[in-house]
Amino acid sequence: SIGFIGAGSYAQSHLIPNICNEKGVSLKGVITSTSTSSRSVADRYGFEFCTGNEDDILKNDDINTIFIATRHDS
Repeated sequence: SIGFIGAGSYAQSHLIPNICNEKGVSLKGVITSTSTSSRSVADRYGFEFCTGNEDDILKNDDINTIFIATRHDS
């Protein structure tokens, strides 16, 4: 069960597509810098939810792996 904090071009080009190819992987939640982007990524890759609050990812008991793919300066 995977959550993503940050899902910009690198994550969408390299990380998420490769993760989606693995059996047994469940994409739970995603947060990006804007709500519109979060919704777009969630819809495109099949995340169960998108959010504007990182605690929805960090404190979610259903998520056991979190990718933090934010910009290097953040």
